[in-house]
Amino acid sequence: MTTKDCLCPVNELAADIEYMLRRVQKPGQYAGGESGSVDLTSKASADVRMVFAFPEPYEMGMSHLGMRIIYSIVNSLPWACCERAFMPEADALAIFREKKLPLFGLESRQPVRSCHVLGFSAMHELSYPNILCMLDLAGIPRRSSDRSSSDPIVIAGGVSGCNPEPMSPFVDVFVVGDGEEAIVELLERTRNWTSGEIDRSQLLGQLANCDGFYVPALYETHEGPGGFLGRHPRVSQSGEPLAPVAIRRRYVRDLNALANVDPWLVPYVGIIHDRVILEIMRGCTNGCRFCQAGILYRPRREKSVDKILKEASTALCSSGYDEVSLMSLSSSDHSAIRELAESMVDRFYSSRVAVALPSLRIDRDSIHLMQTLSRVKKTGLTFAPEAGTQRLRDVINKNVTEEDLFRSIGDAVRKGWRKVKLYFMIGLPTETMEDLEGMADLVQRALQRFKVSVNITVSAFVPKSHTPFQWCAMDSLEVLREKLAFLRNALRHPRAKVSLADPLISVVEAILSRGDSRISRLIEEACDGGGILGSFSEHFDFGIWEHAASRSGIDFSEYLAFAVKPGEPTAWNHIHPGVSADFLLSEWNRAVNCEVSIPCGKGVCHGCGMDPADCHRGAADEQ
Repeated sequence: MTTKDCLCPVNELAADIEYMLRRVQKPGQYAGGESGSVDLTSKASADVRMVFAFPEPYEMGMSHLGMRIIYSIVNSLPWACCERAFMPEADALAIFREKKLPLFGLESRQPVRSCHVLGFSAMHELSYPNILCMLDLAGIPRRSSDRSSSDPIVIAGGVSGCNPEPMSPFVDVFVVGDGEEAIVELLERTRNWTSGEIDRSQLLGQLANCDGFYVPALYETHEGPGGFLGRHPRVSQSGEPLAPVAIRRRYVRDLNALANVDPWLVPYVGIIHDRVILEIMRGCTNGCRFCQAGILYRPRREKSVDKILKEASTALCSSGYDEVSLMSLSSSDHSAIRELAESMVDRFYSSRVAVALPSLRIDRDSIHLMQTLSRVKKTGLTFAPEAGTQRLRDVINKNVTEEDLFRSIGDAVRKGWRKVKLYFMIGLPTETMEDLEGMADLVQRALQRFKVSVNITVSAFVPKSHTPFQWCAMDSLEVLREKLAFLRNALRHPRAKVSLADPLISVVEAILSRGDSRISRLIEEACDGGGILGSFSEHFDFGIWEHAASRSGIDFSEYLAFAVKPGEPTAWNHIHPGVSADFLLSEWNRAVNCEVSIPCGKGVCHGCGMDPADCHRGAADEQ
C-alpha cells in the first residue's frame, strides 16, 4: 500500500475546510502550503506516510525544533513522507465538531486516519488530553487495544517517554530518547508492515525488542512496594519474555553527523518563536538535581562551529529571517562558545542578523558573550539562581553564589543593560521559611545596589521522574499558596515586576508526570469534561480536573504527598535513561547533606552510568 493508495479524492474535505478557513481567527494555521513544506506530488509513491501531530496549536508546534527536525528527516527518505497536524484552537475545534470534519494533514488536506504512522510529541504533561481529543477528531480509537490493522500505528515521544504510564493505554509505541535515528528505524520496520511482509502485531513485537521503543501492550502491570503499578514483560507460551525488562533510551552519539534542517519551514502567521532556532549542544554537565532534561539528555554532545555556521546559513537563506537563536540547556558550556559567538556575528553582521543565546550561566563570561552578540541587537538577560539561600542552592546543586549573581548584574549594568530577568522556584526539597526570606532579601538588595528593572518569575517545584528528587513528595496546594502570598508582598518594589506561576497548574502537572497507568482514567475524564488546551492559562480550569479526579477515583492529595523510600522502584522503573538508579540515590543523599557535586568533564566523572567514551563528544577541549 503506497501513500497514493491512502489518499482520499481531492475534493472530499475541500468544502468543509474552506468553510472553516473563512470563519476562524487565524486561517493560516490550517491552510498549509507554507514555504519549505513538502511537495506531495514528489511523494506519491512513498511506501510509508507519517503525520507528525503536535498536541498544541500551530503557533506552539511550529516553534518546536524537534518537529522541524523529524519533518526534515522523514521527507529526506525517498520512500517516506511526513505531513503535519496541530491541535485546533477553540474556534476551529467548534467547527471541526459541528461539521464532523476529520483531523487532516496540512500538506494533503486528507484525513490523518489514512496515514500509516501517527506521531505525537508532547512538550508538557497538560498536552495529554489534547492527544485524546486529536485521536477523537481523527476517528481513531483512543485505546490501542481497540485499534485494528486498518488504523495507524500511534507513537509518542517528548515528555511522555520519560514516564509513559499515564498515557500507556492510548499509545502503541513510545519513543524513549533522541528521535532522529529512532524514527528512521521505526519507519523502516513499518515499511515491512505496509508491504504486507509482516502484520501489525509482528511489527509491534519487532519494535519492542529494539532500543528506544516501549510497547505497553507487551507488558503486564504489578503492584510495587509503594502501592504504584509497575510493569514487567508478558511471556510467550514457551515462557520467553516478549519484550525487554528495561527499555534503554536512544541517543545520537554524533550531532555533527545529522543532516541540516533544509528547507526551513516559514509560517504564514506569527508563532511564539518566530525566528531560526538551532541546537548547538545536547546534554548538560552541571547536574542540577531538579532538572529532568539534564539527566535525560546525557551525555553532553556538541556541534562544531563549522556545522552550526552551515546550519545557520542554510536556514537563514531559505527562510528570510533576520534572527537566530542558539539553543541548548547551558550554552555557556559549549567548549568553543566564544569562537562561535564571534563567528556568528562576523558572518551575519552585514545582513543585520541578530543572534541570541538564551541559556547562559551566571558568570562574567556570559556577559562578555552577550556584549559580543549585541552588536546587532541587544537581547534580554536572564539569570536563574532558582533559590534564595546558598544552603538551598547547594541542596539542588545549583553551582551559583550570591557573589556570582551580583557580579554578573553589575557587569551587565556597566555594559548598558537596564533590565534583567530572574527565575526562582518554591517548594524545593528541604525548603524552609528562611529560604523564602532569603529570596526576597536577595532581590531587594540587587535592586538597591543596581539601577535596573527586574522581572521576577517564581514557579512551583514539581518532582520529576529520573531525577534525584523523583522520590520526593510535593508541597500541598495550601502550602504553595501560603508561600506565593508571602513572596507577593516581600518582592514588592517600584522596579520589580513579579510573575507568580499558577500552583493549580503545577499540581496537575505533578500528578500527570509521576502517576502510574491508573492516571489514564483521569486524563480521559478531563478530556471528556473539556480539559483541553490546558497549557494556555486562559483555557486551564482546575475545576474540570477536580471533577475528573472524582469520577476516576483519584485523590490529588495522595498523589502530591506520594513519596517512595529513596532507592525503591517507581512506576517508570522499566524506562532506563542511561543514568543508573544508584547514581540518582547517591545524588539524593548528597542533597540532604547539602553537598555539592562539581560539573563532570575535564577529568571529573561521577560514574552516572553513561559510557565515558560518549561524554563530551565533539568538545574542542577534549579532542
